[in-house]
Amino acid sequence: MKRVLITAGTVYGPLDANKLVSNRVRGIWALGFADWLVDAKHYDVTVLVPDTMSDGMIQEYVALGKVIKHNGFEDYRAKCVELAKTHD
Repeated sequence: MKRVLITAGTVYGPLDANKLVSNRVRGIWALGFADWLVDAKHYDVTVLVPDTMSDGMIQEYVALGKVIKHNGFEDYRAKCVELAKTHD
């Protein structure tokens, strides 16, 4: 069984005490793809999403699979590096 890591949603990072930089992606297509892979039953799927993404949105698209939340760019980067070691 292949282990797949999918990242979905915004990745944000602080510029200063008042400003954040982010992408504008909501992650709907990535969550849909993760759900499709889970349904295929040949993949062990982990989804990395921002802590700002609602649990309802995640559950709507990913019925099964492991969901991990990050809280900004540095946490996102660190989790990607760690998870890449255990995923195909």
